[in-house]
Order: sequence, then C-alpha cells, then structure tokens
Amino acid sequence: MKRPDTLANEIEKLLGRASSDALIGASGIDDDPLLTQWVTRIGREVAVHSDRLDAKPEFVILGSDVANALTLPGSKVLVTRGLLDEVTSDDELAGVLAHEVGHVAKRHAWQQLQNNGIVALLLRVAPPKGSVLRQGLPILNLLRALAQSRDNEYQADRVGLGFAAAAGYAPSGLLRFIETMASGPMAAWEEYFNTHPAGAKRTTAGRQQPVVRESDVDSRAAVAAGLDARGLAGLAQLVRLGRDPLALSALVPASLSGRNRLERKDLVDTIQRQQTRLLATYKPLVTASTLQQLLLLTAQSQDIRRIVLSTHAYLLQFKLQDVYARTLRLLRLAGPVWDALHSGTDPETIECLRGRSEIREALAQIAAVPAPLQRASQASLTVLADLHLGGFYRLNSGAQWTHFAAVEGLIRYAESELSRAGRAAGTGWRYLAMARVRRYQQQLDLLIPESSLTKRALWSVLAERRLGQTVEWSGSTGEASVSAALARQRADKKPCPLGTSWADWVVQSGGIPENIATVLRLLTLDLQRELAARAYLGWKE
Repeated sequence: MKRPDTLANEIEKLLGRASSDALIGASGIDDDPLLTQWVTRIGREVAVHSDRLDAKPEFVILGSDVANALTLPGSKVLVTRGLLDEVTSDDELAGVLAHEVGHVAKRHAWQQLQNNGIVALLLRVAPPKGSVLRQGLPILNLLRALAQSRDNEYQADRVGLGFAAAAGYAPSGLLRFIETMASGPMAAWEEYFNTHPAGAKRTTAGRQQPVVRESDVDSRAAVAAGLDARGLAGLAQLVRLGRDPLALSALVPASLSGRNRLERKDLVDTIQRQQTRLLATYKPLVTASTLQQLLLLTAQSQDIRRIVLSTHAYLLQFKLQDVYARTLRLLRLAGPVWDALHSGTDPETIECLRGRSEIREALAQIAAVPAPLQRASQASLTVLADLHLGGFYRLNSGAQWTHFAAVEGLIRYAESELSRAGRAAGTGWRYLAMARVRRYQQQLDLLIPESSLTKRALWSVLAERRLGQTVEWSGSTGEASVSAALARQRADKKPCPLGTSWADWVVQSGGIPENIATVLRLLTLDLQRELAARAYLGWKE
C-alpha cells in the first residue's frame, strides 16, 4: 500500500522537477523508442525489487554524449546517451540502473540535500511554488550536491547488486561497467567518476558481496532463469556451472593485407593529430568544470543578475563538455570501426568501401572542432572565474551594469563558437554512425548465415527482444536487423527502394543511425557471447 506524501516528499519532488528541467534544457532528451523501451523495461525490472513504496522510479535518457547516470530528488533516474553507447550488455545497464534505484530506495538524494542545507535555504527564501525557483535559484547545483557520500555510493552498490540479480541480470555487469569506465580511453574525462567514487575500490567492495560470489546458489538460479528468459540458454547453463556469463571474449577481426595496413597507418596518424589538437582544450575545460562545481554554491544569496549569468555559464559548460566528449568518442571509435569493416570475407564490397569513406569524412568534419571549441572553452573559463570571484559586484552601480554587459557578451561569443564546434562534431558523428551501421550489418551476416536455421532462430529471438519489433526471416540477417530497427523508429515503415543500401536508407527515411548502431552493437555482442557459450558447452547446431 502506498504511503501518503509528506511535506518532505512534496519538496523532494519539486526539487527533482526543477533540476530535471534544467538538465533536460541543457541536453534535451532522447525519446527514440529503440532506446527508451530498452532502458524503461530494464529499469522497471530492477525497480520492482525496491521496497520503497512512496516513489516509483522514472527513467529518462539525456541527449548528452558525456557518459553519466544520476538520481534526482523525487526518484527520477537520468542516464545519458553517452553511457548507453558504453555499456556492452543488458547486464551492465541493469547494474547501472539498479545502483541508481538503490539511491531511490534509500532516499540518498533527500539526505544529501538536507546535509547540504539546500532544503533549509529553499524554505527560507521561497515557498514551494515561488517564482524564484523558476527564475534561476541555483537548483542546477543539485548535479554537484548529489555527488553522493562514499557511504551512500557503497550502499547503493550493495542494494543495486541485489536488485539486478533478483531481476535475472548478472550482478557482475555493474562491476564490469565500472572497470571499463575506470580503465578505458575515456576514463580521464568522463563525468561518471565526478558523480561516483573511483572505480577500483567499488569493484573490490562489490566482489565481496555474497550475491556476486559463485557460491550464492539463489543468485545463480535467478540469473540463469533470467538468461533463459532472454533466449540465452548457453549463457544460462554457464551460470549454473558457476561461470561468469560476461567473461567470454569477443571474436577477433581478420588480419589486414599489406595495402590495408598502409591505409590504416594513415588513418591512425590522422586520428593522433586530431587528438593532439583536441587535447589542447582539455586543461581549460577541466579548470572550468572545477569552477562550475563551486560557482552556484556561492550564488544563492546574490542579486538576480548574478544568478541569471551563473545559470547561463553553468549550462554553457555543460554543453562544452558534451561536444568534447562526442569528439573524443568519435576519435576513439574510428579505428576499431575501420578495422571491423575489414573483417569480412571481402573487405572490398561496396558497403565496406562506403563505410571506410564515411570514417574518413567523419575525421575531416571534426577537424573543424578543436579551434572553436578551444575559443569557447577559454571564454567560458573567463566567465566562470569572473563570476566565482564576484568581480563586478564590488563596483559602483554604473560599472556593475557595464561589467554585466561585458560578461553577457562573452557568454554569447562562447555560445557562438560552441555552436560551430557542435555542428562539426554532430556531422562527423553522423558519418561515423553510418559506418557503424554498415559494420554491424556485415558482422551479423557473418555471425548468422542464412543457411543456418538454428542460428537464424537464435537471432530472431534475440533481435525481437532487443529491437522490440518482430523481424522478418527473408534476406540477410544484417539487412533484416537494420530493417527491423528502422521500422521501430519510423511508424510509416516505408520500404527500402531497390538499389539503395539499408544504411543509406536509414538516413534518407529520417531514421537515427546513431541509435540503430547502438542496438545492433548490443545484438551482435549478445549473439557472439551466446554462440561462444554454446561452442564451449559442445552444443551442436
């Protein structure tokens, strides 16, 4: 039975809405059914095991490329688009969402707000429905105030691991995700460890939990049943034998020919030059991020002009981080995607050639990112430093207004430069997404040939669950997967014209290749792990 809301619950929900609106205003939301049905389904599966009755978690995808997840007051759980492109299995996503649901279950957001005095401030300066909240009271600082205490994070891990296992997901998923984020190429930048403790101690503590240990019979049974329900019978059997279902390695791409090695060397040189240029923006971005974390803590009792400027500067820095993360992720993925397009039986097919051309075009587009991004980041750093130091508020009235106009002008300049960088990064990311769709279409064709009815049956089950759409058996596995993904995105379901590749048709018909690439990647990984498990167990086709 649901308990009646208290005043604390009402204030918590109000703060959650205010902070959610601010973050969504900065990044937008991704409401593509391909992603939302996936996140919502897994989120609900883990949340049903929470014992908190007065708050039902709501799951929202932020359109940011910075990998992060956080829980706001009022039980709203936000995951970024960048995080979804980092997870490698449903088990990893379930672990992340279960951790956030753990925060909801233990009311950590509310406790942290009370500890930071934000609730007392609100009750003093504005009623729950006061206009000051909507005008820019530093609710945006909730993002930093909600960087949980170490004890809260470990408690959310413990609780979340249990939620994930009870829902039928391998609890090792969360620990593997943390390890990847802590050791991967993005580790020095990603926001995830600004709002969560360092990874090594969390994974060490997590592996000590009974639910993670192979000796926990109840946990193993629940995870095995969950894998069976997902169509992963081979992985389920490995769990019953005490094996980690996520430990199987991916397939190794074919070796490159001499000419292709030279072409790849040129590609790698280009990527390294771009990374060197991009890293020139790193120091001002990190310095500005530190000021961003401190800024709004000092803006709570100042005049409305400083609050408005602080809000704009905060959101500007948020967007700068997003463009940087998108560009860095493109540079990280370009090489592996190029390699994978050589792993087929014939790397000189039209699809492979087009994919490699798109990668080169993506790199050409983001060559235009570092210069305006650096100018924008320097301007943002100047603004944040000025606001943090309080600058013009020590001046006389006339000088204050002049300084106010100057700071606002600098913000507008930074926004203009950031817009240029963002357009180039967005165009480059779209080209790379097209190449990724071709990559996974090709890999699915290699993994699941039309001639193997057993493998086709496995693919059909996994694809239907992954895509939320019945897949057709006719044609190649890769084309059928792209077709089903696009049909899930597009209600009109226009047929692909003869002579047009499915990857090209995704863009021409208004699809979102970035999201299709994400779900095809996860489908491919599911199939690779399950086929490897069946081979290990000696199952025959």
